[in-house]
Amino acid sequence: HLSCQAGVVLTASHNPPEYNGYKVYWADGGQLVPPHDQAIIEEVNRLDYTDICFDEKSDLIKIIGSEVEQAYIELAKKRLMAEAIGVDQLKIVFTPIHGTSRVMIPKLLQACGFEQVHLVEAQCMPSGDFPTVKSPNPEEAEALSMAEKLAKEVNADVFIGTDPDADRLGVGVLESTDEFMQAVVDDTTYTHRWPIESNEPSYTKEVKARELWDTIINFVKNPFTKKAKFDFEAFYEATYEAQRLMDDLVELELEAIDRILAKVEADTEPDYIKANEIQTWKLLQDFGKRGRRTGLGFTAIADTIAAIGLKFDSDAALLAIDEIMQTKFRAEFDSSIDMAIERGAFKDFDPEIENQSEFVQMMQEEFPDIYERMMTHGRRNISISTVAPTGTLSMLAQTSSGIEPVYLTHYKRRRKVNPNDPNVNVSFIDDLGDSWEEFDVYHPKVKEWMDVSGNKNIDESPYTGATAPEIDWVRRVEMQALVQKYTTHSISSTINLPNDVSEEKVGEIYIESWKKGLKGITVYRDGSRSGVLVSADDKKKENKQKDVESLEDLANSVTVSYAPKRPRKLECDLVRFQNDYEKWLAVIGLLDGKPYEIFTGRMEDAFNLPSHINKGWVIKEKSDDGESRYDFQYIDKEGYRVTIEGLSRSFDKEFWNYAKLISGVLRHGMPIAYVVDLIQDLNLYDENINTWKNGVGRSLKRYIPDGTTVDKKCPNCGDPAGLVYEEGCLNCKSCGHSKCG
Repeated sequence: HLSCQAGVVLTASHNPPEYNGYKVYWADGGQLVPPHDQAIIEEVNRLDYTDICFDEKSDLIKIIGSEVEQAYIELAKKRLMAEAIGVDQLKIVFTPIHGTSRVMIPKLLQACGFEQVHLVEAQCMPSGDFPTVKSPNPEEAEALSMAEKLAKEVNADVFIGTDPDADRLGVGVLESTDEFMQAVVDDTTYTHRWPIESNEPSYTKEVKARELWDTIINFVKNPFTKKAKFDFEAFYEATYEAQRLMDDLVELELEAIDRILAKVEADTEPDYIKANEIQTWKLLQDFGKRGRRTGLGFTAIADTIAAIGLKFDSDAALLAIDEIMQTKFRAEFDSSIDMAIERGAFKDFDPEIENQSEFVQMMQEEFPDIYERMMTHGRRNISISTVAPTGTLSMLAQTSSGIEPVYLTHYKRRRKVNPNDPNVNVSFIDDLGDSWEEFDVYHPKVKEWMDVSGNKNIDESPYTGATAPEIDWVRRVEMQALVQKYTTHSISSTINLPNDVSEEKVGEIYIESWKKGLKGITVYRDGSRSGVLVSADDKKKENKQKDVESLEDLANSVTVSYAPKRPRKLECDLVRFQNDYEKWLAVIGLLDGKPYEIFTGRMEDAFNLPSHINKGWVIKEKSDDGESRYDFQYIDKEGYRVTIEGLSRSFDKEFWNYAKLISGVLRHGMPIAYVVDLIQDLNLYDENINTWKNGVGRSLKRYIPDGTTVDKKCPNCGDPAGLVYEEGCLNCKSCGHSKCG
């Protein structure tokens, strides 16, 4: 708009308070990309710091006014697909997370016609301390928790948050499955709508929720009884229609790409700016049209086998799975071939190329009728089926996952209870005197087996001996090979092994998998990752082992540390932070350059220090009445020492007590990274105290030594060993992800 060659933004963002962020933008308005970024860095490195100087030329400085904002708004309005979105109906919750977008985004939404916009007022106050969040990164769920809460209160369609300098965006939508699931539980009717969230949908259809649920979830009639039988006819029909639906979804995606391309091409930006975006969408469109790839999967194979009374890794189970997969295969290909007749085959269908495929050769040999039809008419979709992990879907459906066996039939959970409640059963009382109730949690279908059979002895269920740690791994490989035979795309599968499995055994599994022609296999050794479910039996063994440990052994495992004696006068740093809407100051006493104690108070009265003061001394003195007090001393601009007596004058008693506890931990030498984690994990009842603890945590992070690693995965790339502290920020060595504050 201003025909600038480049732009520079100085931003506090979420950097440590003593730093500003420096971001460079190119002529296209976007942040630097290669090769320009490297060229600028090389120029920076070439210069000596003393070479940098500026001659004031006021005629080169232009204050950006409202005309630039208006130009931005007009450009955004041109890009808006108003009809597709339905701006007059969409209900939005927005939060700037204490950042700069509070000025612009509400104006922009209003100008674009969004009438139902709700702001998270508590996060509209600009603040570099971000008092209501641990970290103002909108890609993290915690940062958008207040927006999500408001979205639920006002029944919003979407909630949006930006990072402090408004160059990153987080978007969330509320789950829309609650209404249907409640109807399933209540055995009532549910109304299908399209569009789903529209107040005036174009199409509606009322269904019995429980009947639809049973159709989707269960193809076994009379499960867990002697009359149990898999309904192959219903399964075929559902699969046939599902494949048609998958192809319809491809068509909807292609139509959406058409609209996107039309919008981008109509934009007034120069062609060289739009070129990459247009090329990307056209590439996606071309691949979609040429292949019309789908991936129809399934879940709950283990529950299905158990429901018809078979063990998961038995010969009979493998035969049943083979028949199920053949039925799925026939339905999918019949549907895709019929659609090729009605709608046309996928663009790249070529019989000569098809015949080179091992999969098609298998079809010719074992399913000649389907093969002949396909060679005559083609098929609608280049790839049809897959076996996905289906973890979330399986949790929603309360079934086993994909082709995986049930991991555990049951496990134990605990909950804290009121011992005076006559309706609870106190299983044990811990060392703190809290009462706990222990109860068994069963896999949902195991519970169904118990209810149907009336048998509470799990050892007699079809699941016993057929859970993930128990089944024969050879049969597990055979079963995956069988499923893969009828699947055109990828398979997700894991073999679970005991903790003491040998390397040789793991090697045998991979070799056998290779011999069977598996596309891939994953092996999980019990205990190789922490945090997974533990079986009830393992828990008993663990507790029994702990019981036999002697008190002497336990005492010898604890290291006692002694805090170094506090000198009368300690150097200290001053760190300013925001607690709710109040300005606070942290005085951090240092011993040998490391935090030894911390005091915090409001920046008022004695604590209202000049802004340039960031260092000083904390002096421990005796008052006339013999009580200890802490004084603060600093050097003013003229070199005089100024002493303020009684730091505690501005202290709130409760905050003072928390600070004393933190100081005690610091004095005994706990690594700063652990101290910060300890503070952040405090679950305090009052929001004002929670924002205070966040400020204290940020104040101490600057003292974490560079290179300190943390026992956490990178939230961006998942590397368990990638995160290290650098200048108070957590940076990932693998992907460059950074989180400060």
